[in-house]
Amino acid sequence: MSIEKLTIERVNATDRNKEGVEYEGKYGKFWRVGIITKEYGDTWLNGFSNKEPTWIEGDVVDLDVTTEETEKYGKQLKFRIPKKEDLKDEKIKELEKKLAENTEATTELSEDDKSIVDEF
Repeated sequence: MSIEKLTIERVNATDRNKEGVEYEGKYGKFWRVGIITKEYGDTWLNGFSNKEPTWIEGDVVDLDVTTEETEKYGKQLKFRIPKKEDLKDEKIKELEKKLAENTEATTELSEDDKSIVDEF
């Protein structure tokens, strides 16, 4: 999973299929959503939501983007709205990475400090 911050440029959402019938799933009503983002240019990203999206142009949202390839449609970009747990996990990974980088920098600094001290 790779959660990305994306800037919304265009949103198209519907709660009905081509015949006008509401989308209904195992957990109730849902919306089919297509978005254009600044980061992906003119390529549509498609996904689903259990509530009507309120995104507008300029909104920055966190989305999990994947690529799906089918014989019928070829390569498509799909998005999933991350759960709070996903966002927490992603933040923990980001903080762990920063901590590791900081630890390496501190270790390098400590060794540099030692050589300066040894010179005196």
